[in-house]
Amino acid sequence: MEDIEEKIAKIEERCCQEIRQALEKHISLQLKKNFQEVAFSCQNNVSQMFSSFLKETEENIRRLNFVVDRTNSLCEAIQERYAFKWGKPFRTLIIATALTGALMGLGLFLLQASSVVVFLKNDETRAVYELDNVRRELQECKTIIRKNKISNNNAKKGPASR
Repeated sequence: MEDIEEKIAKIEERCCQEIRQALEKHISLQLKKNFQEVAFSCQNNVSQMFSSFLKETEENIRRLNFVVDRTNSLCEAIQERYAFKWGKPFRTLIIATALTGALMGLGLFLLQASSVVVFLKNDETRAVYELDNVRRELQECKTIIRKNKISNNNAKKGPASR
């Protein structure tokens, strides 16, 4: 009987081991399969949840891109319209201004020369000009006389103080 009990115990032990191995194998396979199904369904759920959000975002990006393109086009059109162009009218204006300045400068230079001033003046102006010249000559003479007086006074004082 002991033999039978030992055999039954061995059989029981083998059965338990086989059941344990089978359970471990099948449970691990089922758990892997279950986790894969859960992960796949989560991915599907997340994709479904965010698909509308992504579509709206893509649409917003397209609209923004369209608005930016229109704005750039408008800015370029404004720049082209108001761009400063060195065309023929501006060259003519610059050349005319330069020539006018040159002629005015030449005219002012010639007016400073006394013979030209006298030539260009009328009789009354010429008389005033000549009077001014006489006044200058008289002033020069007055200055010379004062200097001579001062030097004469110093010459007279010089020997007396020795």
